[in-house]
Amino acid sequence: MKFNISVISFIAVLLLLSCSSNSVSIPKKDDAHLVIADRVDMGTFEPPLYKKFVTIEFENTGSDTLYVMSAVAECDCTEIEILTDRVPPKSKGMLKAYLDLSEYPPVPVEKRFFLTTNDEDTRHVYVTLIGTKK
Repeated sequence: MKFNISVISFIAVLLLLSCSSNSVSIPKKDDAHLVIADRVDMGTFEPPLYKKFVTIEFENTGSDTLYVMSAVAECDCTEIEILTDRVPPKSKGMLKAYLDLSEYPPVPVEKRFFLTTNDEDTRHVYVTLIGTKK
């Protein structure tokens, strides 16, 4: 009987200690929100240079800092440069997109890239670059 009381007491102490310690903190959801155009028209690409760049503005309409963690193009003809990787709440950031149509026939071309951010609702955002080679 003495053994059972000791075991029960030991378990009770463990339970009390686990309850009295600091509660587990639940990570706060990032409240950053990315607003960016899903299509960017880069116009006509004239000879002899079939390469252009465009600066793309985006906005964080949330209440926490927006982090742009990566920008990945779908092909080698597109390059994305993150100019602003941390955007405070209610502020704007910039990307620079380069598009090279020298290997394409004279037709409209659409190329995509995607951004990875800490925006919980739209962690991955696709943006389409549009251009026409003349």
